[in-house]
Amino acid sequence: MASIIRVDSIRDSGDNVIVSSNGSGTFTNNLGIDNTPSWMAQANSAQSVSANTNTKINFGNEIYDTNNAFSDSRFTCPSGGDGKYFVSAQTGLANLPANKYNQVRLYKNGSNIGEALGLVNFANGTDGLVLINFNITLVAGDYLEIFGRHDNSSSLNTRQSNDVFFTGYKIIGA
Repeated sequence: MASIIRVDSIRDSGDNVIVSSNGSGTFTNNLGIDNTPSWMAQANSAQSVSANTNTKINFGNEIYDTNNAFSDSRFTCPSGGDGKYFVSAQTGLANLPANKYNQVRLYKNGSNIGEALGLVNFANGTDGLVLINFNITLVAGDYLEIFGRHDNSSSLNTRQSNDVFFTGYKIIGA
């Protein structure tokens, strides 16, 4: 036999509302914890990436930015945002030839701190996608950027929309 408890709020011993519901399934968290700052942006057009050159990737389609900390394809940790963050980025290159690589690099304060590399092993090449995930400690003023690189003999264009993205959020309790 199942039991059902129905309440419109959960309160602490001081009668402070911790969690409340409007009765329609919408809850309000008054615990003061959430995964913010957080952001997500995508490429809104193809971008040329030169051969064997670290090229900053442009993310012109901002999906969300909870603290207005994402600007000019860069996330800058806001005041009060110190902590550990989960960051993810993906780049894609259109028509990457066989036996060539696509690389995504995470930069913190202008320096490369991590990278992921994908090598195309298909005889006819492909649109190579590479994803990087990273946990990183940030303090106010630290900034993150994404760079792409490849070893084709000439420039290649990035893919567009959801194939090229940059997202992240502050980790609760870390």
